[in-house]
Amino acid sequence: MRLSTIGQLLRRFGRGRRKWMLPMVLLLSVLGLLLAALQAVQYVAPFVYPLL
Repeated sequence: MRLSTIGQLLRRFGRGRRKWMLPMVLLLSVLGLLLAALQAVQYVAPFVYPLL
């Protein structure tokens, strides 16, 4: 379901004159994923440290 939403968003950018917003949306998406990954580090770290 999320992939269809992302596809619709990208199609809308391609059709309209909002191509200037695409870099901003991509940057915010990457930063959001990075923040979500950093929040998960504290839960994953105890399992990774014994492997090192």
